[in-house]
Amino acid sequence: MCRHNTSICATQPRFALQQFHRSSTAAAQVSHFLVASGVVLFVVAVFGLCVSWRLRRRSGDGATAERGARGCGVYGAMALVVMANVIISSAIVYRYVMQARLDVDEDLKYAMYQYFVDASSRDKLDSLHREFKCCGVKNYTDWTMATAGAVLGGRNASSLLKMAKWGEGDPRWIVEERPDATNVNNWHWTEKNASSWSKDKLAELLTNLEVSDSRGTCKIVDMPRCDGDAVANNRKAKLIFFYEWVIELKWAGETDDSDETIEGTVEIPNLSEEHDPEDVDVTVTVSSSSDKADALKELMRSKGTDLIRERLAAYISALKKGTMSVVPTV
Repeated sequence: MCRHNTSICATQPRFALQQFHRSSTAAAQVSHFLVASGVVLFVVAVFGLCVSWRLRRRSGDGATAERGARGCGVYGAMALVVMANVIISSAIVYRYVMQARLDVDEDLKYAMYQYFVDASSRDKLDSLHREFKCCGVKNYTDWTMATAGAVLGGRNASSLLKMAKWGEGDPRWIVEERPDATNVNNWHWTEKNASSWSKDKLAELLTNLEVSDSRGTCKIVDMPRCDGDAVANNRKAKLIFFYEWVIELKWAGETDDSDETIEGTVEIPNLSEEHDPEDVDVTVTVSSSSDKADALKELMRSKGTDLIRERLAAYISALKKGTMSVVPTV
């Protein structure tokens, strides 16, 4: 299934999987009902068997006794056949339905794995998430167990709280600012776009960052890529921050015994509210191959990454302090 064709898995509509789970749940309930029906029929058959047996034993008439004997045989056979058929068929249905459900869940978990390791799968999944205004990448069960939201009268996926691109949200989510009304007690959801501020702040904190030791000196000289969004949301006077950034930095360095400039890059693929600064991935690469290049790369990897994470923590702190004005002072 998805293990052999990731594109199919990545483009499978979420509500189709939800419908499959509803169907499998209904089938399991039907199998339970069949088992219960079999038990009831078995009880009826046993009752009829007992009546026929008593009729046979208490009747002095040979014909009546014969009818009682036939009744015993019929009810006994019915009890055995019905009970066996219902139990066997129900067990088979339940087994295959639950196995299919487990297979779908496994394929979804594999799709989640592909999301993080394969760029093409990630692009397809991101397109799907934007189309349905949903994410689901926090937990694969958001795809399988959540309904299509308020349209179907069910619950939304928990990771719907994960930020959508600014401007791509449903306008119904945000309360319109009106000159004749006030957001009393900060009840309604409000948003403040902090993306532009964040890009400037990240550039300020990360560029010109310098680290040195006996091996040489390295300095971050540019931030060619900073893709993502940052939003501060208010609900009932409570601030909720969402940010998600993919950052690429360029660094250059020199060893103490040479004027040769060594260049490389630093990639930060997962700066988001889901990760603490110390858990953010920081990958250092170098553009050349030599002992000096390896020494400076190790300098950036050992000391530079710690300093970068400190600056990322400073950005998060500044984001929260700088967007406190999202809460009205009414």
